[in-house]
Amino acid sequence: MNTLKTLSTAIAMSLAATGTLYAEPAETPAAGNPAETQNRAAKFLERFDSNKDGQITWDEIKALKQQNFSAYDSNQDGFLSSEELRQGMEDKRVEKMNSRFSALDTDQDGALTLQEWQAKSARNPDRQAMRFTQMDSNKDGKLTREELQTVMLNHKPKADAQWTPENAFARMDADHDNKLSLEEFSSNMPLFSKLDANNDQVLTTDELNAAGSLPGVRHQGGGKRH
Repeated sequence: MNTLKTLSTAIAMSLAATGTLYAEPAETPAAGNPAETQNRAAKFLERFDSNKDGQITWDEIKALKQQNFSAYDSNQDGFLSSEELRQGMEDKRVEKMNSRFSALDTDQDGALTLQEWQAKSARNPDRQAMRFTQMDSNKDGKLTREELQTVMLNHKPKADAQWTPENAFARMDADHDNKLSLEEFSSNMPLFSKLDANNDQVLTTDELNAAGSLPGVRHQGGGKRH
């Protein structure tokens, strides 16, 4: 998997937002494609550069994670239980799905046609059509929010997938007390360090573009905390 895509997914999932649409496998850009790398970097900046200064700081990422911590802490005790994290991640996935659904539903009729669905990506139209048919449970040629939500919530990642709620919780629970403090939840982002070439806690456009030439990273292991 492309390193920049992996970092985006890691941040999104640690923020409890899915990096892919409706649990559909991510499409990997052609290796060594500078235009695709720049496009991905631009989207990454748009998503995480909260003050729009053309770079992403560790503080920006941490602030986003702190906002989610407060939202997930349903009993407001200052800690996250494994169930609070699981529910928070699920709620964020539904929120993300609804946002993307609205963007794709260009005629705002509450359902997606195959043409609207395929508009999300110009690549692999045959695979997009096959996926559409699989999710269209009543075979009426349209996808509703309910059909997509059913697919998303029924999608079970492999047990060893790094960003399942269970594995994310175990990795962040540094003191193994079965609860996450704000510091534990906010500090775990080793891939940020991997891309931060000069270790200044800022990801510049150059550093993001350079990610396209880095080897793919399939798991979130090791790395320093900030």
